[in-house]
Amino acid sequence: MLTLWHFTLPMWLADKGGWENAAAPAFFVRFVEKIVPELKEYVDLWITINEPGVYAFMAYLGGDDAGPFPPEKNSKFSAFKVTWNLARAHKKTYKLIHKLIPNSKVGIAQNVSSFQSHHKHSIRELMAVNLSDIFTNHSFYFFTKGYHDFLGLNYYFNYRFNITKGLFPQIVNPDTQRQDVSDMGWEIYPEGIFEVLTDLSDDLPIYITEAGIASTNDDRRTRFLLNYLQEVYRAIQAGVKVKGFMYWSLIDNFEWHRGFAPRFGLVEIDFRTQKRTPRPSAFVYKEIIKKNGIPHDLLKLLGHGINVKDVLKEKIEE
Repeated sequence: MLTLWHFTLPMWLADKGGWENAAAPAFFVRFVEKIVPELKEYVDLWITINEPGVYAFMAYLGGDDAGPFPPEKNSKFSAFKVTWNLARAHKKTYKLIHKLIPNSKVGIAQNVSSFQSHHKHSIRELMAVNLSDIFTNHSFYFFTKGYHDFLGLNYYFNYRFNITKGLFPQIVNPDTQRQDVSDMGWEIYPEGIFEVLTDLSDDLPIYITEAGIASTNDDRRTRFLLNYLQEVYRAIQAGVKVKGFMYWSLIDNFEWHRGFAPRFGLVEIDFRTQKRTPRPSAFVYKEIIKKNGIPHDLLKLLGHGINVKDVLKEKIEE
């Protein structure tokens, strides 16, 4: 699986307005026309665009202080224009790749979130949940309907709405409810991945293109894998055509505006020496991949206070 565009722009295109420029989709098609023939023998699944909604929000809807992604603008009109041009680019690229490779599989990776209402009887909170779901999870697919061979879902976020004061529901900070969160403050909510999978299920196959946890405690990463994959299994049993799960990420990475501090990797990197060291969670994931499921003996690792490294000592030493 190869992603053709993941947020960065060449300077010459940024100087022309980036994705605000109506010519940007044509420039992107020209780029793809060069790239695909060179790489086609290595690629089974093509992702045209990664997280168009996240890019539009972080670069063009950052609030009074602007977003942390360049060009750091705060303009609803620009955000819509960028989203529209990204949709145009995807549709043009979809047709091009199918022309170059008739039996190709093409989609996008869309950041999706789950939403909860604090009060199940609150009409205003339920409206906030439904509108947020439509806008965040479904709108780009609506703009590009008919141009997907599969859906790629990136899942990290669960949001809870509560009317504490005033007319409109507010998003609750997970810390105030003592929710389990990652090192980045993102709520750990395994049930959410089941919810988005069933919500977006239709006749198309689904690949979970990203799901992961930033944590310096690798035992938490193991629990994350087991909990989230159990929910994926339940979604499959419910009839969702889940074809793959890709943990984010294989190695510790540069996390855009957060730098090198968040530790997502199954493999630890010493950024000074570049030494790679597989964490115990990597061996847990290896066992899951080999069995195409969760072996029963791994379920003990869901317990807090269980040292994964000790339990998997023999497998790690192999």
